[in-house]
Amino acid sequence: MQFIRVSNYFKVARVTGPSHNMLAIEFCEADETSQIVVESLPSVGDEPAALLPDAVRQNVAEGVSEANQRFRTNYTVKRMQFVRNDSPPVETYRLLASSIIERLANRLPFTETG
Repeated sequence: MQFIRVSNYFKVARVTGPSHNMLAIEFCEADETSQIVVESLPSVGDEPAALLPDAVRQNVAEGVSEANQRFRTNYTVKRMQFVRNDSPPVETYRLLASSIIERLANRLPFTETG
């Protein structure tokens, strides 16, 4: 997995053989609880959109919640980005969200760009 930081977004990209997924998360203060804003990024290639925004949102929220419990952190998602024609299953986004929190909790670096 590749971990990148662009402005306020923490991104993770995962490519395993023909499967590919990208997730970007912007966090907010814990007291700023509101609905997670989902931004679908332009599709890549000719593959049809296979992921539903609400399902991705739910899996990201669950991954962040589980990671917050595991690492005793308190991250709250404000906004997230994903590519609608990335590879299923949608549960991959739970893993990706959790991996971002794990990296932050362990103070591991993100490649800084732009």
